Amino acid sequence: MGSASATTAIKPGQFCWVEAATSDVAASKVFYGSLFGWTYKQDGEGWMEYIHLQCEGVEFGGLHALMPEQIAQQIPSNWLPYVKVGSIAETTARVRKAGGEVVVESCEIPDTGRLAVYSDPTGAKFAVWESLGREGAAASPDSGRPSWFELMSTDRTKALAFYSSVLGWTTSDMDMGPMEVYTLLHNGDEDPIGGSMQLGAEFEGMPSQWSLYFTVSDCDASAAKAQELGGQLCHGPMDVPGIGRFALMADPTGAMFAIIAYASEA
Repeated sequence: MGSASATTAIKPGQFCWVEAATSDVAASKVFYGSLFGWTYKQDGEGWMEYIHLQCEGVEFGGLHALMPEQIAQQIPSNWLPYVKVGSIAETTARVRKAGGEVVVESCEIPDTGRLAVYSDPTGAKFAVWESLGREGAAASPDSGRPSWFELMSTDRTKALAFYSSVLGWTTSDMDMGPMEVYTLLHNGDEDPIGGSMQLGAEFEGMPSQWSLYFTVSDCDASAAKAQELGGQLCHGPMDVPGIGRFALMADPTGAMFAIIAYASEA
């Protein structure tokens, strides 16, 4: 893990938005608002309701209810990262050629942008965004904001070859000692935008997925508070030398996410 650089310009290949689909919108709003201090702005009503997530005036993501068909398919509450692309049509073609799956075909939000949702060859889902006026928000190390994106994969080698073909990402390895090698993800020659780890025996049964990290000032205190609010501690808290201290959590509806307090030198 590392701290993604905060920047106002979002280039293709960078993460630009986060989105939660939840089985209980009201409960999710109370949980995250209490834990991170988020505020909300609502668009639409009923199943079309979309909650914009804000932290200290910056809009960085969204929250919406799981659709009826998703509930029928027993799809759990989840977080989804968005990556900016120049052309969804071209990206979709690359996804199919590289062995991925189109989960949601390209759809347009008037005067805002186009989105599509894909699954990589190991099953991890992610979304892409083609801007038609709304850029989104870059990752930020500020407290309460998404700052790191981690691919936890059942086949890291296969998955990373896919993202290289589709998004043009490159990789470098970080020696984590007893935690083995951690792969950093780069958008061209830029600083890391995320990372990837191979799911080990301690995560037996967990499917490939993207894990979103939100910055906190005190990992242990935030993990304790999350549990008081009805969340679950899944892994940690634990230290990553030179980076910080993190914990893997689940909110009261079951959506998994991570929190991280960065070391001052990170």
